[in-house]
Amino acid sequence: MAENRRKVATGKAGTENASYRLRPLVQAKRDARRFLNDFQYWHLVSIVRQLKHWGDLKWQNLLSIKAIDTFHELREKGGPLGKINARVFFWVDENNREIWILGAYKKEEEGQTHRHVVLKMRERKRQIMEENFSSSRKRS
Repeated sequence: MAENRRKVATGKAGTENASYRLRPLVQAKRDARRFLNDFQYWHLVSIVRQLKHWGDLKWQNLLSIKAIDTFHELREKGGPLGKINARVFFWVDENNREIWILGAYKKEEEGQTHRHVVLKMRERKRQIMEENFSSSRKRS
């Protein structure tokens, strides 16, 4: 099970004029597929792809992003999502200019994101960092 969390999903994330590389975890795709139909899923993917322009305020201001714990939360609601209040959690690795898509969540209650969701995303981030650290040590 832990093995699945660290797998990175493949697929074109749109690299034209991108300043960051998107690295979606397979588990993040599974999370989103649990509560979105195909059309809604691909709509959310198109929104997430805008993260490749991280640091460009022109793009960032078009998205609803909130810092949460040691990562970020992209918020999307309405349009093709209808009444679904979707959250996509991501971590910006400034050193490698990568954005890791940690997971997705359907928020159903008002207030802050549930603590168990934050802890799950924190654990996924920890696993990525641990794996990157050990692979960089092997290259040295």
